[in-house]
Amino acid sequence: MTRKSTKDTTSSPMRTCIVTRETLPQWQLLRFVVEESSGIVYLDLLHKLPGRGAYLFPSRTNLTKAIKKGGFARAFKGKVQANEEQLWQDIQEAVTRRFTSLLSIAKRAGALCPGHSQVEQMLRKEEGVLLLIANDASEGVKTKFQRWSLRNALPVVELLSKDEIAHSTGLQPTSLVMVQEEGFSRTLRQEAWRAEKLGLARYHGPQPSKLGSLESVR
Repeated sequence: MTRKSTKDTTSSPMRTCIVTRETLPQWQLLRFVVEESSGIVYLDLLHKLPGRGAYLFPSRTNLTKAIKKGGFARAFKGKVQANEEQLWQDIQEAVTRRFTSLLSIAKRAGALCPGHSQVEQMLRKEEGVLLLIANDASEGVKTKFQRWSLRNALPVVELLSKDEIAHSTGLQPTSLVMVQEEGFSRTLRQEAWRAEKLGLARYHGPQPSKLGSLESVR
């Protein structure tokens, strides 16, 4: 499948970060909700839970400020209980789990091509839309394929280990996986972008204005 340049026509509602006060597309922000009976703040990564939401640009610093400087309390108009360490752990786990879930769906859809030789062949033909490199791949592999992808204007994500890629896709452990369909590529890039802001990943590719809406793949 040849990589094609596609114009994105999706859109995302705009929301304001309770710390930075920036108004940004909703998918770029983390959403939190509060349980009314207990006042406990919970993460709502997929933006689906009912009730008032508070939005936060993804970073540990912003989470700390939202808790310690009353951002959550103001957003929810009352006293809240927010455990910073627990919320930070929840965020990291949820973002990683979301990425692995999308990767699993892409595998079932036949949208992945794993392995060094297969990926090399696709790069030579300038095929594929997103390259995943295991975060525990050798530095030689990372350097070679990052440079090759840069020459091909191909986005690159480093987030999962070889074993995590294998576990989420049912493939053998591998350092390289090529994504072949644009819909999956766009949504995986969105999650990789958020993961990078949280310090969980390395992402090389288009910035948010080019990535479209969180609604791309569910």
